Amino acid sequence: MLKKIPYAALVILLLVSCYYFFETMVDTVPSIMVNELMQSFHLSAFELGVLDVSYFILAALIQIPGGYALDKYGAKRVLPFAACLCALGLFIFAESHSFGFALLGRMLAGLGSAFGLLGALFVIATKIPARWLALCLGLAIMIGLSGALLDSPMSLLKQALGWRDLVLLLSAMAAIFALLFYLLLPYDLHSSNRLSYSWQQLRVLCKDTGLWRIALYGGIMYLPAGMLGSLWGVNFILAADPTLSLAQAAMINSLIFLGWIIGSPLVGLSSDLFRQRKIFLQLGALLCLVLLGALYSNTHFNALALTSIFLGLGIFSSFSGLTFVMGVERHTTTRAMTIGWINMWAIIPMLIMNPLFGHVLDYFWQGQVSNQGVHVFSLNSYQLALWPLMALIAIALALSFGRFQDKSIHII
Repeated sequence: MLKKIPYAALVILLLVSCYYFFETMVDTVPSIMVNELMQSFHLSAFELGVLDVSYFILAALIQIPGGYALDKYGAKRVLPFAACLCALGLFIFAESHSFGFALLGRMLAGLGSAFGLLGALFVIATKIPARWLALCLGLAIMIGLSGALLDSPMSLLKQALGWRDLVLLLSAMAAIFALLFYLLLPYDLHSSNRLSYSWQQLRVLCKDTGLWRIALYGGIMYLPAGMLGSLWGVNFILAADPTLSLAQAAMINSLIFLGWIIGSPLVGLSSDLFRQRKIFLQLGALLCLVLLGALYSNTHFNALALTSIFLGLGIFSSFSGLTFVMGVERHTTTRAMTIGWINMWAIIPMLIMNPLFGHVLDYFWQGQVSNQGVHVFSLNSYQLALWPLMALIAIALALSFGRFQDKSIHII
């Protein structure tokens, strides 16, 4: 397959996938600095959840306009600007000393890094033959989510540099990506040259009820990674097994993303070979629900049990990556806008669920405080906060039994 793809195209695919890799680093880095952020800005768990989802607010809103911009103007004009916004946002966040400026920095960083997955999937959908689309999208997700595996070394780097200098380092990396995009991306990466046509297609997307179901399923199924992997997972693990160190908890937490790395290309290849999508959506939701039930019902955990559960959650929730393929197969003329539509709904549930998770923790807080003055939550509090997530995964399972009619290759 690779012999049929020009060398220049492979370089481009690697570059945009690496930016997605970087974006997942920026996305998940708050999970290793929860206590520092709560202490620096005097935050409750709910307020920390708000700070975290501020990263996703503009990221969600920009998905459809961003997809339109990629379809219309191409990656060469859009991605360097996005990386510059990410660099600016990270710089503001690192230098902020008030909650308001921290929110502004996170929102700008989220706006710029929103093009990580969107840009990578758009370039692949533009350059890769349809026969291998699911596999290549899975490989891009594999490369991109590898950035989340750096939680453990990033926690050590945070201890050496401090959280602010670590964020400044990420800001410098974003600026380097902006320069590389400007120098290396060609001008021909676009899907449409007609402004009215793109906005006409937006109305088509809005009327596609099958696409709504696909997008909602994908949004719900990303929640285990978006809630636990990106924010609450490390402290959850420490509450479940207090004998673990912060670096060990961060390593176990990052296994959610390792599961995505393993599962994404495998489910992409399997669905391409067997010409099936729907059965993998059903299997992924069912097994995620089983694992969350195990996480909720047990009171004694060890490192092996937590490792198995978090890795399994990543593998089976990664099956939702097929939703991007299913969307592109339904709307082949506006690939980026369709990807943006699905990715927007992958983000929106997190805007609600992360603060809700924090609110439940605050509600069941038993008054424990660390030496740094930060609230300490019990395992029971974390388990009770899992209830809304489990209910949504059950809804995703029900959605997966609906009818998805594929307009292009008739895979169901």
